[in-house]
Amino acid sequence: FGFQKEDTAKTETLLFNNQMVKCIDSINAAWTYSPKKFWDKNSTYEFYAYYPYSAAFKFDTLTKYFSLANYSVQRNVADQVDLMVSERNYANPFNTVELTFHHILSNVNIYASLSPKMDMDGITSIDILNFDIKGLKSTGTYSQTGWEANHYATASWTNLSGEYKFPGIGYGTSTMRLTTKMESIATDLLLMPQTLFYIDNQTEDPVMDVRFKVSYADSTSAIITKSIRLSSISGVNKRTMATTPIYEWLPNNKYNYLLTVNPTSTTRIWTADHDGSNGG
Repeated sequence: FGFQKEDTAKTETLLFNNQMVKCIDSINAAWTYSPKKFWDKNSTYEFYAYYPYSAAFKFDTLTKYFSLANYSVQRNVADQVDLMVSERNYANPFNTVELTFHHILSNVNIYASLSPKMDMDGITSIDILNFDIKGLKSTGTYSQTGWEANHYATASWTNLSGEYKFPGIGYGTSTMRLTTKMESIATDLLLMPQTLFYIDNQTEDPVMDVRFKVSYADSTSAIITKSIRLSSISGVNKRTMATTPIYEWLPNNKYNYLLTVNPTSTTRIWTADHDGSNGG
């Protein structure tokens, strides 16, 4: 979307109305659109954008706010869409229009490993048989409410509903043999930003469930099950280096959870970290 305002005009003209812009050369960052339009040296311009073009975003040309109603994230990462909204761009004539985008979903990653302190004497292997996260919301409505610092979109996800079926171990994948090397259970999941801690009813908190098998040298084995509420996990913010409980997933943030298995220990088996941004 693009608006033109002449120096002498009191109103703006909607010059680009949901205009598709295509990349024709990713190496040189060349883009094109049609029909071609020309700069007016006596005007100023504003530009707004979203990604991808196929998404059902709405744009209010009066408030200049974006919205997206009843959006549902897909179960499999290959089918998920990286929704983004750009910063507002003020441009003078004859200048390149550069748009900086921000992700409006949360990026979630789950990893697992054996604790380096794990006593493996008499143990031949430890395998994760099942991994699941229950209680995550899958559908919501994105509503913009303003422009922070006159550029960044301020918005919220509301009317959260549905349950996201986590594609963990036991769903379309084999079991995972654990070593001290960190391995991925799920990476780059684009999930609905949401509250993880419900003050009034903590039974609604999303829960991680893991079931693993310990195989012993005498050919016996044992099944161990662990559950933990997501909101009970603290994380290190890589921007501030502060350690705080992660009570919610925010848009444009990346969350990395590490399951460190040590059945001989009574200490918490979960750690996490999150950075302040998932990228531009």
